[in-house]
Amino acid sequence: AVSDISATAKCLEQVHDTPLSIVIVGVGNADFSGMRFLDDLRRPGKRDIVQFVPFNEHSRDAVDLSSTTLHEIPSQLVEYFQKKGIAPLTAITTSEEDIVVEEEDEIDLSL
Repeated sequence: AVSDISATAKCLEQVHDTPLSIVIVGVGNADFSGMRFLDDLRRPGKRDIVQFVPFNEHSRDAVDLSSTTLHEIPSQLVEYFQKKGIAPLTAITTSEEDIVVEEEDEIDLSL
């Protein structure tokens, strides 16, 4: 649990310019207003790096929980690269003939 919202907000402000995404999952029936505050905290010119997900709202559907939990990470990553002027690398194309799958020795899993 985050016990000091103010200190956490200051820390988040200090790391907003790093390649960091923070996902906070609130489990249970506690008051998560502080976590929502951290999720909504975005200063002008600073990246949004926090995603808050209330577990109970998504606990009955694993796909929904996963999707909601990971939803903002791609845009956070793209925003970081754009702010830093990091362009994507050119795509690498490979034909099926170039792919080599080597056979591995079978692993004995018996006890």
